[in-house]
Amino acid sequence: MKAEIAIKAADLAVGSIGIVETEGKDNYGDMIKKYLACVDLDQGHPWCAAFLKYMYIKAAGFLNEVLSDEFLKLDGYTPNWKAYAKKHNIWISVEEAKKNPALVKKGYAVCFYSAEKERIYHIGIVVSSSETGVLTVEGNTSGGPGVDANGGGVFQKRRSWTALGSQGGFIKVY
Repeated sequence: MKAEIAIKAADLAVGSIGIVETEGKDNYGDMIKKYLACVDLDQGHPWCAAFLKYMYIKAAGFLNEVLSDEFLKLDGYTPNWKAYAKKHNIWISVEEAKKNPALVKKGYAVCFYSAEKERIYHIGIVVSSSETGVLTVEGNTSGGPGVDANGGGVFQKRRSWTALGSQGGFIKVY
């Protein structure tokens, strides 16, 4: 993917902050329905990966660019995103990022690992990185400080490196 697409996706994600689910209906809402449609899921499913993919698709369209067929096959199951990154040698581990935060760029995907679930369980998009962690925008999270993989909206979060979990990391999309 071209850098311009990823950077535009991050900007579109920032513009989406404040979108929330329909009150009283977990994983439902007008925009949530659109996000989920891009990963071929109906409302009611977790939508963090769908939000991310939707941002990349919208950014590419806005810039009259095309995303690869393989990228467009990515679905709403977050572990598949890490598998895609590993397959294409575009994975940056949290340990690598912590040692060299400059590796992490605006528009990269950020993946959160759960030791309990033994897998990537949440995903968002990077706005910026620093010595202490990353500033992200995440769909299907909450405004609270923890990693909420099934929250109620789109929020900006400041994440420490440890918040990504021991096997979390980043997808170097450009």
